[in-house]
This record gives sequence, structure tokens and C-alpha cells, in this order.
Amino acid sequence: MPVISVEDVHTAGVLLREGDRYVFCFGAHSKSDGVYVLRIGGHREAGESPWECAVREAREEADVSVHQIPAPIGVRTTDMFSPVTTLPDRVTIEGHPEQRPLVVGGSLISGTPRSTLFLATTTEISRPSSEVEGLVKLSPVEVIRLTRGPSTFSDIEVRATTQQSEMSLLPEAPW
Repeated sequence: MPVISVEDVHTAGVLLREGDRYVFCFGAHSKSDGVYVLRIGGHREAGESPWECAVREAREEADVSVHQIPAPIGVRTTDMFSPVTTLPDRVTIEGHPEQRPLVVGGSLISGTPRSTLFLATTTEISRPSSEVEGLVKLSPVEVIRLTRGPSTFSDIEVRATTQQSEMSLLPEAPW
């Protein structure tokens, strides 16, 4: 079973399931006219395990408590944008065998910091904090559509919550 050192993990996050939807952060992209959609998560603080970081970030960004769903398999990437390699067994975190991330990104050989992504669920209703522009809740089919190439919000039926309001459909914008 592959084991990752806590100190090698720089960021951690969750693929968060809320009811029949997955929750992601969204907002204006700083380097284009588009919009970003990304996982809930952030940088690990000193003394935190990767899962503790993911739990804290979920509370800070979406105002929810989360429960880990141990990943049945592990996936490794050299960075978060490269093709994935399925690991032969579950991945664990050194000293924390109960922490089993779904995705491990980065490479110690290339010097790329590692990032972990955990499967998680919540029974609470997520709300965006002041740290994020908004949250978007997508069905599993919509998540798959987003991973297949450039999309616009008109390509999917989404529920988005921002600091100011809830929108049933986001404005069309390439991202």
C-alpha cells in the first residue's frame, strides 16, 4: 500500500457530496474572461494532517462539517492536470492509516508539491463563505461533462449560491 509523508503534502481538499450533488467553489478567473470551478480545499497548515486540512477548508469555504468516505482505490498524477495512474492499492498518509485520499497529485522527484483530494459527504447545506465567490452544486453527469473539455454554464443545469443570492442558472461564460 503506497504511503505518503504528511510533510510532503502541501494542499488538501474534498470532492464533496451534498445530497445528490457535488459541491465546488467557483468565481471569476484572474487570468481570463472565464470562470473557474475547483474543489474545496487549500494549503495545509503546520501540524495539520491532510484530512484535518480538508476538514478545516470545508468549514472555512462552504460552512459544513464533512465525513470522509475512504477511497476504494487511489489515483496518482504528476500534477493536477496530467493523465492519472491508478495505484495498485489504497493510498494512506504516514501515521494516519485512516486517511485514504482518492487523488494524490505532484511528484517528489520533479519537486512538484503534493496535493491530496478526499471523497467526503455532508448532511448540512453548504453556504459560501467570504473566502470564495460562490459555490456550485453539480450532478455526477455534469461533473463528467466539465472534465471533457471547454464548457459554458449554459451546457449544464446548475444551482449556484453566491454571497448575495441563489441563482438557478449562471450566466453564460466560457471557462
